[in-house]
Amino acid sequence: PLHVGFTGDLGGNTIIVHWYRRKANLHH
Repeated sequence: PLHVGFTGDLGGNTIIVHWYRRKANLHH
């Protein structure tokens, strides 16, 4: 699924990844 996001929505995928990482960091 990762490469799929990279093909069409690189920017969107990156934003989602960053948001998820921040959320995980806050909970960690």
